Amino acid sequence: MAKRGRQGPTGSRGQRGKRGTTGPTGFPGRRGKTGAAGKRGPKGVTGPVQRDRAVELIEERFGDVFRQLDIQMRRIAQIQVQLDQLAGKLDRRPA
Repeated sequence: MAKRGRQGPTGSRGQRGKRGTTGPTGFPGRRGKTGAAGKRGPKGVTGPVQRDRAVELIEERFGDVFRQLDIQMRRIAQIQVQLDQLAGKLDRRPA
């Protein structure tokens, strides 16, 4: 057998093949470091004193209205009980 000759120059690269199937997902990594704390926000409600007073007045008025409505609803319930009693007495009356 004869000796082999020198290797020739490398040829150009061919076309890229199709992508293969995706493999299984690996284990999740560790959690990263926590970032720096943000700036601190303002303390409590900030705003003009007049606005705070206006809100207080509105809340007070709503409270008054709710109290009055509660009183009226109780009175309506009492009147309804009295009407039911009166209707019961009228039904029992002989004709």
